Parts: sequence; C-alpha cells; structure tokens
Amino acid sequence: LRTIEAGITRLSGRLKELDLSNLPPLRLDSLERHWKFYDRQLSEWRRELQRVTVPYTDADEQISTRRSAWDDTRAAGVLDAATPALAQRVDQVTAKLERAEQALSQPLDTVIRLGSRASRLQGATQAGMKAVTAAIQYQDSRLLIRDAAPLWEAAHEPRSSDALQSALAGLRIESEFMQEYNAANAHRQAVYRIGAILLLPLMLWLSRRSRKMVSDDPELAGSANVLLRPISAWLVLVLVGVVVTDPDGPLLPQQVALFVALIPVLRLLPQEVFNTLGPWPYIGTALYLLDRMGFLLIGHPFWHRVHLLVVTVLALGALVWLLLRSARRPAEQVHSRIAVAVRVVGWLASLALFVSLVANLIGNVSLAIMLTNATLDSGYLGLALYAGATVLAAIVKLLFARRKVGPLNIVRQHTGPLLGSFGKLIKAAALALWVLITLNEFRILRPLADSLRSVLGYPLKIGEISLTLGNIVLFVLSVYVAFWLARTIRAVLAEEVLPNMSLPRGVGNSVSTLTYYGVVLLGFIAALAVAGFEVGQFAIVFGA
Repeated sequence: LRTIEAGITRLSGRLKELDLSNLPPLRLDSLERHWKFYDRQLSEWRRELQRVTVPYTDADEQISTRRSAWDDTRAAGVLDAATPALAQRVDQVTAKLERAEQALSQPLDTVIRLGSRASRLQGATQAGMKAVTAAIQYQDSRLLIRDAAPLWEAAHEPRSSDALQSALAGLRIESEFMQEYNAANAHRQAVYRIGAILLLPLMLWLSRRSRKMVSDDPELAGSANVLLRPISAWLVLVLVGVVVTDPDGPLLPQQVALFVALIPVLRLLPQEVFNTLGPWPYIGTALYLLDRMGFLLIGHPFWHRVHLLVVTVLALGALVWLLLRSARRPAEQVHSRIAVAVRVVGWLASLALFVSLVANLIGNVSLAIMLTNATLDSGYLGLALYAGATVLAAIVKLLFARRKVGPLNIVRQHTGPLLGSFGKLIKAAALALWVLITLNEFRILRPLADSLRSVLGYPLKIGEISLTLGNIVLFVLSVYVAFWLARTIRAVLAEEVLPNMSLPRGVGNSVSTLTYYGVVLLGFIAALAVAGFEVGQFAIVFGA
C-alpha cells in the first residue's frame, strides 16, 4: 500500500505542475491508463486485504459468540450451584477469551486503518481520472474551434516553451508509468519474454519445413511463403503482440514496438495486399514515419504546422493518385467486394486529409493534427495487424495441417474446415481490433461507447420479464456463435473424423447430426444465461 500511495502522490504532484489542456491526446490517453493502473492495483490490494482479514474476523466472531454464551450462562445463575472447581474453570475460560479478543483487536484496528487509507487513495485516483477525462473532453471540444492564427499569419509566432515543457513532462510521467507497470507485472512480463524466446526456434523449424513443402492448396502454399522469412515473422508476432496483449499498458513501449516493426511488416505482407493496395503499404509506412518526426518541432508552432501541412499534402496526393490508378484495373478486380471496400475507405481517408489541410490553413490546428495523425496511424496499424494475423494463421495451418505420403515425397493436404474457420476468425479479430483502434484515433470511440452503453442499458419489460437491449444483443450473438460452432464441429466430424472410423452405415451421419443439435441446444442455454434468464427455471424443459 505504501508503494501504491507513493505512486499516486507522485503522479498527483506532477499533474499539479502541468496544464492538462495543453497535453496532446496521446499523453492524455496514457495518463488515463496510468490512473486506471493505480485503480486496479488498489482493487487487487483490497481483495488481498479482505482475504487476509477473513481468518481474523471469523475468529473474532467465534470468540465473541463463545464469550456471550458463557456470560449468559453465568447471568442465568446456572453456575451458582456448581462446584468451586467448575466455577474456577469457567473463569479461566472467560479470561482466555478476553485475552484472545484483546489480541485480535490490534490487527483488526490495523485492518480498519489500512482500509481507510485505501479509501482515501481511491478517492484521489477517482479525482485524477475525472481530471484527465475533463481534459480529454476539452480537447474534443476544441476540434471544431479555431485555436490558432491562420498559417500565413503564424510565421512570426514565438517559440512555445510551454508546449515543449509539457511534452517533456508527459514523457517523464510515461517513463515512470512504464517502470511501475513493469514492476507490478513482472511475472507476466517474464512469461511473455520466455514465450517470445521459445517462439523463435519454432519459427525457424517451421521455415525449414515449409521450404520442403509441396502443396496444391494455394492458401497453404501462401502460408508457407510467409514463413520463409522466420526472423521477420517472429519480430512481427512479438512486437504486434505488445500492442494486442497489453491494451491497458503504457503507450511508450507500444509506440516503440510499432516503430521497430516497420520493415518486418512490409516484408511479410502477402502479394495480394500489394495487388489490392498498390504501393500504398510503402508510401503509407514512410508517411507514418515522417509524421512521427513532427515531435521534434513541437516547440516551434509555425514549423510544426508546416511539417503537418507537408505530410498532409503528400498523403492526400498519394491517396488520390492510387485511387485514380486503381480505377483503370480490369473490371473483375475493380468490382470485387474487397476492392470496393478499399476504395470507399480510401476516399474517406482522402476526405479526412483534405479537411485536415483546410483546417491547418485557417487555424484549426487541433482538428488538423487529429485527422492527419489518425489517418496515417490507422493505415499503418491496419498493415501491422494484417501481417500479424497472416503469420499467426500460417503457423496454425502449418502446425496442424494433415499429412499424406505421396509417390515422391511428403505433401500436406488441405487443413480442413476447422483450421480454415480458425484462420478466418483470426483475421476477423484483427479487423475488429483495427476498427476499434481507428475509432479511437478519430476520437469517436469514447462518445460512441457512452452512447452504446446508454442505449444497450435501456430497460425493456415484457410482462414479468425485465430485459435490456444489451441482453438481447448478447443473446443474438451467442446464438449465432452457437450455430457457427455447431456447423464447424459437424463439418469436422463428417469430413475428417468419422470417415476414418469403422462405423456401420448411417451411424456417422447420425452422430454428426445429433452432435450438431446438442451443441445448438447447449449454445441456446448459454445464450439464455448470458441474456440474464434464470436457466434453472427451464430445467424441466431442457431435461425433456
């Protein structure tokens, strides 16, 4: 508790020296994570305190009960007719109980004092989070307000020492947060490092095996090609894993990991990405790196805006050129669903960059910075997540692909419906994560999440049943997952498992069909439980 208290006191003192309204959104997000880190630590400490306290409180309750029983016995006059030895023994027992109560009073008083200290710290933590939330809301409110002079009038603006000092102070706080976070999660960090070290020989072994592979399955052959660069694949998994597996951690190591992963990500992108996006992966990555260099000019407002203007113009020009260039492709490529989706996203990004360009010129610097940074960050993060998902799917497919001895050498057959579904699931999860990151970059996620919480929490009453829209959505999603899982398991049984077993005619079909309905039924029960129904009330129906 002293360690947590020292950290909270230090962070509160640092924030008093800073003007939160001048901090960039990235630093504010990191501060919010910092306060949430302390809040989680306090919650865990309180649970530990409660666990340690239970034996003392139980013992105190038992002793109080026994002493009350003896006192009631004496008050009732039962011991008046007892022998002196028995009365003396009762006095001895009562004295021991009193000494035991006195012995317990000190640790219980200590527990109460510690709980009071934790409550005060919890209040300080809540106040810190409210201050950061207010600063984030203030930053969001500035997006539609001109907060600087037009660019052509800003050439003579003096150097801003406040902005530079705020940025440096934010970096110091981030560095302290990283040290505290690593110290508090030392075991998890050690497990991650060990896993990363053990992953390297696995990647080298898969790469060696993939070089010998002969396969008629294009998807499996593509997976083998991804693993022909084992060091890059290992780096992408480890570095992107820092972002994915530690969403509440400090932002500094995540930013460093994404920076180090620049070249491995480009080396691992499949050819179909370049066929769809053209040279944009190279252009977008270079612009992302150039945009990050703007931090060096943060103390010079005019030159910082000029740098932002140059990056925005280059990105806008490159995007429009690539979109017009893609329109001259063959019709079957232009009208494919992926190509249409890519063009829509590309034109939306171009619109965001154009708005950023105009906003920078007229003096709405906050909006310009947000739009350009969000566009380039989301573009690069999308490439990094896709590369990581591709490597992970390739590992799964090559590890579990079924073998068959051919006439000349060993070949690998199709990986089956389960692994195919698993690969799609990995890419769908990467897409969902990219959407969330993109919404957060464009400062839409927070108000959207607040609106969704209020909408999904709206109560609905159907007779005696009280539901919310969130319960209904969870029920629908759970039923959908149950049907997907049932179909996948039935396909695996029907195509992979049962044909290889010596079963009477028709038994395999019966087993796969009954399994399908069994999984659907279990999924329906789970969906009802997730939606808030008392499943025990339906026990007779489900039993039948």
